[in-house]
Amino acid sequence: MKEIRTYPKNDFLTIEIPYSLIYENKTIREFLKYLKIKGIVAKSQAKDEDIEKLSSEVKEKIWKESKDQFLKSMDK
Repeated sequence: MKEIRTYPKNDFLTIEIPYSLIYENKTIREFLKYLKIKGIVAKSQAKDEDIEKLSSEVKEKIWKESKDQFLKSMDK
């Protein structure tokens, strides 16, 4: 089995993850996705209020688009 390796150097930690583990392990994929999002957010100049507003708008749009289908499924 391939293993995950880490290498500390100065103020960094390098992590090597075999691709096979990434494809096989949902937890690793979710962790990598989390790190990617954290990197994007760190570079963002958006304020918390802007992010909350955008989140609310997205949720509202999704609800409007899926409300009828959801309610139909509840009647069954």
